[in-house]
Amino acid sequence: MLDWLKEHVGDLATWATVVLAVLYGGKTIKWSREDAREATAITTWMGYYLQCLQYPRYGCPETLKLDFTKLDKLGSAKEVRESDEYQWFVSYMLLACDLVIQLPKGKDGPNWEQFVRTNVGYHSDYLKSRFFKENYELTLSPELNRTIKEVLRESGEKQTGEGA
Repeated sequence: MLDWLKEHVGDLATWATVVLAVLYGGKTIKWSREDAREATAITTWMGYYLQCLQYPRYGCPETLKLDFTKLDKLGSAKEVRESDEYQWFVSYMLLACDLVIQLPKGKDGPNWEQFVRTNVGYHSDYLKSRFFKENYELTLSPELNRTIKEVLRESGEKQTGEGA
């Protein structure tokens, strides 16, 4: 046995090196993908913040005069344009939310879940609307959909005094 080991130690070392290289290579690829996904999510989130600076009335929509219950029956061209701009703004916000909410939990950095919950809360009137539910709700990831429903339920409880 000792003679066999002496004779094949180089082969065993080569195979061990190959196995370790494959394992390390796989981990490196996984880490690279995670880093790329995180960079994309953060870049998209920063783009959303730039949109908030450019369109502050959409970032905090309580100043809007849109009636979210009548989005599919708007009258004037100005109402239609503002509605379209707002919907595109929220779509971008939801894309950013979808990307950051799927980042791995427990990493050092911002609490993305709280950022998402806060920003979803700003748009609760629109997200509760029949128009949003019929046209956009199914396009979201299950995780973001679940978070939106939780935030909307909590905001409804606060408005009616329940849960307080």
